[in-house]
Amino acid sequence: MSERLYWRIAFAMPLVIPLAYVGFDWLRAWISDPREPAGVMSVVLFGSLLYAGPLYVLFFLGLLSILRRKPVGAYRTFSWWAPPAFLALFLVAFQGYWLASSKGSWLDIPGTLLGYALLILVLGYTYVGMAWSARWILKSVDVLHTED
Repeated sequence: MSERLYWRIAFAMPLVIPLAYVGFDWLRAWISDPREPAGVMSVVLFGSLLYAGPLYVLFFLGLLSILRRKPVGAYRTFSWWAPPAFLALFLVAFQGYWLASSKGSWLDIPGTLLGYALLILVLGYTYVGMAWSARWILKSVDVLHTED
């Protein structure tokens, strides 16, 4: 597998992993006992898909179009900048949503944004760590071929 293809797949992890985990968790609960609630991790990942998933799809497509003709080094570098870049996009979109639909106070915004910012950065850098770990493993077993 080329490293360019690997990074394109890795940038999709924030969509693919929650979908797979939530799907398997709900399938397991449905098979064993439909009344059993989903696990905490399933709820967190489903929440991340629900709140940030549609915006991440746009971010992912924009990212792929920007990096399309760039060298592999740009993919590696941007992997470290992707969580804060997505956070900036999310915060702008969230404020627009808040202004358009919320009846809450302006005083609620900073605390809410801080909570979302921490969640996005923690989950984002978890995915970055998983991507770099998987890259190291694939290079170790000679499945991933560097292009530069």
